[in-house]
Amino acid sequence: MPIRKIRADLEAAGFRDIKIETLEKRTSAITAQDAATAFCQGNPLRSEIEERDASGLAAATEAVAEALRQQFGGETIAGRRIRALVVEAAR
Repeated sequence: MPIRKIRADLEAAGFRDIKIETLEKRTSAITAQDAATAFCQGNPLRSEIEERDASGLAAATEAVAEALRQQFGGETIAGRRIRALVVEAAR
């Protein structure tokens, strides 16, 4: 969502003193297993996996970890660029 749209929506909702800051960071290096666990067990994807086979969560996580190892070579995945908007406003 563009910053202008966020600002406009906040103003329309009666907020003032709006500050919007873009933060850019790099993630820390993690293992393929850590990334797979986050993908499969740390978000709504977990429910999707469990709906299909409640006992398959570990197998799905390991399959994703192996795919990540093949894609990125080895155990460690180098940090990726991430971005967040920090919004501060008063009403």
